[in-house]
Amino acid sequence: MHVEFRRAIIPDEVPELLAFDRKVFPKADLFDREDWMRDDSYWMLVDGAKIGCCAFQADRDFRDDLRKDGRNPPMKGSLYITTTGILPLFQSRGFGKLFKVWQITYARLHHLQSNSDELPYAEYDDHWAEPESWVSILAGDPTLLQWPY
Repeated sequence: MHVEFRRAIIPDEVPELLAFDRKVFPKADLFDREDWMRDDSYWMLVDGAKIGCCAFQADRDFRDDLRKDGRNPPMKGSLYITTTGILPLFQSRGFGKLFKVWQITYARLHHLQSNSDELPYAEYDDHWAEPESWVSILAGDPTLLQWPY
């Protein structure tokens, strides 16, 4: 099994991101075109198939103290993870945890603190990933967009 994290091509893939969102989230939680245009978005691919997506904003406060305009204020050094979704067929298989590990690693490699930094990565136990694979990612391997190595 080969897992890859690829940056979404914006604006070309916005329609695909919107469609993906509808497969994963209830109507109240859907992103709109403006959200996908604003955020940095990444796909999670397993053997070439898009099974997950996430979006985040660098240097943006991620705490719950939203301003009146509904946006989080700038905050140097933080990474606000705005969404993470895994297709229902692939849920409960460890891909969500893997995606969070990748997001935390992305934040650390870019000297940011994510709103998922509290995830205890040592508890990642998906049966197909050997511990050596994900420990190398957390150690700052610059090839973190490819998994396994």
